[in-house]
Amino acid sequence: QTLQHFLMYYRMNRASELLKFSDMSIGEIGKMCGYPNQLHFSRTFKNVYGVSPRTWRYEQRGEEKK
Repeated sequence: QTLQHFLMYYRMNRASELLKFSDMSIGEIGKMCGYPNQLHFSRTFKNVYGVSPRTWRYEQRGEEKK
């Protein structure tokens, strides 16, 4: 595992926690996790978790998708 992969998974793990436990916007969470571009953050998140950050948030909270 390269340092780049480690950092990406570390950031995605932090993002998943913030998505589940905070009401911050997806863009704010992306910025906090080192992704100033929301599209890049969302694509990376989907590559790791298989769903978009918004869908993941709703699924983890047991909410209906808006």
